[in-house]
Parts: sequence; structure tokens; C-alpha cells
Amino acid sequence: MCGAWAGGKMVQTVRLRDTQVALGLAYLVVAAAALVRQPDPVSLAACAGVSIFSYLTSRTLPPAQIPVGDVWRAVGVGVVVLAVVATVVALGSPSQMLWTQVAMAYCSANWFRAGALFRSADV
Repeated sequence: MCGAWAGGKMVQTVRLRDTQVALGLAYLVVAAAALVRQPDPVSLAACAGVSIFSYLTSRTLPPAQIPVGDVWRAVGVGVVVLAVVATVVALGSPSQMLWTQVAMAYCSANWFRAGALFRSADV
């Protein structure tokens, strides 16, 4: 967290890219939980392929600072989707695990790219 001047007062800020990487890690944990619940080599291969495709075709956010109070606005929809899919992983049938595995793998790679993970700091 850093500070920035806004409207004549100091406001706590956070890097927008850090919020994206944190959400990507959460999505990756849910994908791993789905893979543990219904292990399948084909699903693992599909998740790896989808993740690579997603990372290579996603966009990186510009390096920006946002006020701490705006973090929910930046990741709110992603958190809601994460909560729904985590519920499916916890309570759903094994047949529902394939789509959750692939969807979470795709989304986690997308969030990682948005947060510039595995990229140089100046990109």
C-alpha cells in the first residue's frame, strides 16, 4: 500500500495489478480444489492448454494505483463469480467438476496476465 494526494489529503492506495494477481491466485486455488475432487489427466491437460491460451491472449492492465476503498469496484464481479464456483466445487456433483476446472484455469491465467505476473515491471 502506498499513499497519494487526492483532494488535498493523503489517501491510502494499492496497486491495481496486485489486486488482479491476488484474485488470480484465488481462482487457481479453486481450480486445484476441483482437480483434487475429480482428478482426471484429460482435465489436467485441458486446464493447462486453456491457461496458456488465456494468458497469451489476455491484456495487461496499465500500472495504476487505486484508493483502497475502490478495490471492491475493481474485483467485485470476480469475487462473486469465485464464490459461486467455489460453492459448485464444494457441493456439486463430480460431473460438474470439468467445467469448473477449465473455467477457473482460464480465469486465473486471465487475472495473472492482467496483473502482469511473469512480465517485466515496465510493461
